[in-house]
Formats: sequence, C-alpha cells, structure tokens
Amino acid sequence: MIATSEYELLQESVGLVDRCDRAKLILRGAETVEFLDGQVSNEVSSLAPGSGCYATVLNHKGKLRADMRILRGEDWVWLDGESITGPVLRHMVETYSLGRDVAYVDATGTRAILSLVGPSADDALDVAPPPEEHFFVEGLHGLYVRTDLG
Repeated sequence: MIATSEYELLQESVGLVDRCDRAKLILRGAETVEFLDGQVSNEVSSLAPGSGCYATVLNHKGKLRADMRILRGEDWVWLDGESITGPVLRHMVETYSLGRDVAYVDATGTRAILSLVGPSADDALDVAPPPEEHFFVEGLHGLYVRTDLG
C-alpha cells in the first residue's frame, strides 16, 4: 500500500517530525544530579548513564510548572520540554543552583530534535535502537532516544 498523506506515512511506515521548537538544556557539574533530585519529580540519581525519564517541576504549592524529558549521560544531563517550558527550566537552574557546581548551556537554538515516527522507525537507524523507553544510544547523527511521546 502506498501512503497518500503524511498521517498515513507515520501510521504505515516511518516519517520524520521536526521537534526543534522544544526547549533544550544541557547541565554539567559535580552536583548536577543531586541538584535535580531536589528540583524535579523523578529521582535522577537512580538513572544509569544512557537512560532517562519523564519528570515535572512543581511550585511550592504542588502545582505543575513544567514537564520534561531527562536523559543522563556520563558527565551531563539533558532536559527538554515543549517550548513554553524553556523560561521555567532556565529560571530553575539559574535561581536554585547558586553555590553549587552546576552549569548549563541553553541548546535550544543549536541542537535539533527530530522524531522518527512509525512502525518502521527502528529500521531507519544506523545503529541498534535503544532497548526501552527513555533509553538512548549514540549514532552517526546524534542521540537516538526511544520514547512513546516523540
């Protein structure tokens, strides 16, 4: 069967979706993981390098301020969320990491997120795909992250 629309292509084969509008921060420093454990809803310290999770940032009353994907590398942590979360994530790092060994780079304008969507997505990669959701592997074109959310 030949796909006649972008939607059919994503349903029946594989398609590329540009997610470059997402906010992206890369954090480094000896206290980054400990810092994030105190700021987000998931335990970053329990993540092994090469894995990740979904997490949220709440205000002091428990109301949702932002949600994001977190990926843990050997010496870095990646945060990405919808574009509206960028100011919240930057404020969190700039305000609450004072006095800690935590530094960040806003990679929103310099790094891309492209989602391969569809039942043939794994076949389009140049390396074996990540084993499960929120895990990632390095490939020729960057990090390949398995996610149900895109």
